[in-house]
Amino acid sequence: VCIRLGSLDVYEICRRLREDETLSSLGFLQELPEKFTAGENFHTQWQTALSSQVIQDEERKLLAEFGDVLGKCDAEGQLTAIGALKQQLEQLQLRRNNSYLQKGRMYRSVGVLIGVMAGIFLI
Repeated sequence: VCIRLGSLDVYEICRRLREDETLSSLGFLQELPEKFTAGENFHTQWQTALSSQVIQDEERKLLAEFGDVLGKCDAEGQLTAIGALKQQLEQLQLRRNNSYLQKGRMYRSVGVLIGVMAGIFLI
C-alpha cells in the first residue's frame, strides 16, 4: 500500500514499519534511518541494522532481499520483487509449520516415554 498508493520513499516506509505494532519483534526497524543523510546509503544501513537482529538465516536472507528491493526501481518493479519475496516467505512458512508438527510429535512421544520410565523407576 505504501508503495502502490502512496509512492512513499524508503524513509517514510521505515517510519510506518516502525510504528506498526505487529512488527515490534523486528527490533532492527528501530535502527533504520528516518531521513536522508548525505553520504549515507540506505541499503547499507538496512543491512547493518538487520545484522543486530537475532533470527534464523533463511528469514535474515529474505529480509535482506526486501531491504535491497526498497527504493531501487519504480513502484511496479518493487511490487513485482516484493511479490516474489512473498511467495518465498509463504514456502518458508510452510516448511517451518511442517517441521514444527514433526518435532511436536517427537517431543510428545519422548515425554510419554520419560513418564513411563519414571513410573518404572518408582516401582
